[in-house]
Amino acid sequence: MRNTWNQTIEIEDVMLGRIHENHLLGIFLWFSVVKKEDITTERLGEEYEKFFQNVSRSTISTYLNQLEKQGILSKKRKGKEVRYQLAYDPPSGVHPIYIVRNFCILPSYLCKAAFFARTLRIDREENLRYLLELVNFSLLKNRIEKCLLCPFAVKEETKKMLELVSTSYRYKIELLPNELFQYINTQLGELTVFGGTSIMGHWATIVGSLMNLSQIHRKEIKFQREVLERREKL
Repeated sequence: MRNTWNQTIEIEDVMLGRIHENHLLGIFLWFSVVKKEDITTERLGEEYEKFFQNVSRSTISTYLNQLEKQGILSKKRKGKEVRYQLAYDPPSGVHPIYIVRNFCILPSYLCKAAFFARTLRIDREENLRYLLELVNFSLLKNRIEKCLLCPFAVKEETKKMLELVSTSYRYKIELLPNELFQYINTQLGELTVFGGTSIMGHWATIVGSLMNLSQIHRKEIKFQREVLERREKL
């Protein structure tokens, strides 16, 4: 019984360590998108608390050192300050399952969604607001799809969430032109590591494209909105 108990504790510790590493690498994944080449331990601790449960600074340092010993991260010192960065560029053009096994994709999806959410706060024309909302809905759906592949996910709960979000999303886009749907779903609503459009250095172009599309397809978008409103009232 004692051996079984000790073995269980060891497995749980290993799993917890893998989760911490997965979370930390997820933060590095987002910072690689915004071109922050290296990050201090203190900044990583602050970012970790934004997306995940609070952990001690010593825990952060422990797993950063482990990732550095594994050759996944590199570090450099400047006085007492230690800065970490990915030793290699994040993979691209591979199946998402290989990404989520190593990088938690939650920070990247939430941060990309925040760009569109901030734009939504400004008074916008109705069709443009609808497209901006669709982008964030697409980011949510695509994130949950990737989370389902994660070895640390609670599978049943994630499946239920994905079913609800996918159904709602389908109602929101079912009458839109395919060109518009593809642009939102596979470009704006997806991360660059999965083939989506980068928002860094392209933000003005993206907003301009959405404004143009909201005018080009104004009749179709208006009709989609009206049908959705009638459905919601049923």
